[in-house]
Amino acid sequence: MDFNLENFRLLGKFVLVDVEPPKKENVTESNFVIPNKKPEPVTSGEIIQIGTDVETMSLKEGMKIFFSANATVPVAISGTQQMLKVHVDNIHGYISN
Repeated sequence: MDFNLENFRLLGKFVLVDVEPPKKENVTESNFVIPNKKPEPVTSGEIIQIGTDVETMSLKEGMKIFFSANATVPVAISGTQQMLKVHVDNIHGYISN
């Protein structure tokens, strides 16, 4: 099910994170294509929305955070955009703006 992010409100102790999709292949300087057999898991992204039960004042929308790769839930928005839902207990750190 697709939805519009403007009309969506995240519940609970989660943050919605915008991530860059993993590279599918590497290209060398001499244009050799080296396919990734197993892409590296995504472990960082930018906070797009903060859940209603998140009580920490240190997390803000737009911050880059680092999190456990195996503790995410993929969320499809508008068909093509992929985001991840991350529980705040799985956030390891952030870069402040």
